[in-house]
Parts: sequence; C-alpha cells; structure tokens
Amino acid sequence: MAPSPPAVRRVVAISPDDGSAIDLRNPIVAALLSWLVPGLGQIYQGRTRKGLIVMLPILATVLAGLWLTAGRAAFWDPRPGAGRQHLFFLATQGEIGCVAIPAIASAKLFAGSGEDLSTWHRRLGRFYDIGWLYTVIAGFMNLLVIYDALCGPMRPADKDQAGAEPGVDDPGRQGRPAR
Repeated sequence: MAPSPPAVRRVVAISPDDGSAIDLRNPIVAALLSWLVPGLGQIYQGRTRKGLIVMLPILATVLAGLWLTAGRAAFWDPRPGAGRQHLFFLATQGEIGCVAIPAIASAKLFAGSGEDLSTWHRRLGRFYDIGWLYTVIAGFMNLLVIYDALCGPMRPADKDQAGAEPGVDDPGRQGRPAR
C-alpha cells in the first residue's frame, strides 16, 4: 500500500457575524497577496465582498496620493546614506506592494534625472505633502488588511468569558449598578 500524501492543514476562522466557519486557505499566500494588492488575499480566501470593500478605498487613496504628487509620493532614495529614509519608506508606504515595488524599481530612473525630494517640494508645494500623506494612510490601512488575511476576522470576546463582572455595564443584569 502506497503512503498517503500528507494532509493539507487548513486554517479556519469563525465569522463574528454569523458564527460560520471561514476557510482561510493558505494564510501566508493570502497575506502576501494582500500586501501586493490590498484585498486580493481576501478574494483568494473566498471573501470576495470583503476584498472589494477594502480594495476600492485603499487603492483610491493611493491613486489620489500619486495623482497629487505627479506619481512621486512613493519615493525610494537610492543614494548611499539614506538608510533612515529607507526604513521610513518601508514602515509607511512599503505595506502596499503595488506601490513599493515600482517605487524601488524606478529609483534609478529618478536618480539619473537630477530631481530629488527638494525639487518636488518646490514644484508641487503642499500637494506633495498631502499626496504623500494619502499614500502613508493607505499603507497603514493595508496593514490591517494583511493582518485580516493572515489571521481572519476578529471575534469580540464575550464579557462574561473575558472576566468582566456581570452587571457592571448593563444595569438590567444582576450585580452592582452601573455608574
């Protein structure tokens, strides 16, 4: 008798809405897909509606930021000694792969043109800062999307199970009255 193939380990989360099981398929692949394009991991997991709900506003925020900055909001400085700036980029805009990958890939192109951050500030004024802020906010929002793809939706704990004293929040229940 031939050995059976190894069982595929499935990760299942419980929906906080109706208590049904949600098959997260491969959470690592889903998280990588959500990093690449916000919401794509949720679509991969079969949660198409949620994927589209998070994809559209995050991509709209990124596109608005890129439009305001003439495509320069995601900036990767290829010069030596820009280590702090690289870490800041990865911590803010690097959470969205469709923004980070082109920014890093085009760094050499912009470096050869003689343009730098101060030139863009002079030319674009406050629009650069506003557009940059849009892309940073989109990056932080996508962190939550990546987490959701990796771990599934969060289910709030019941107050009684979490160790809360009965009746503290709800005066209709037994216990001491609410304040």
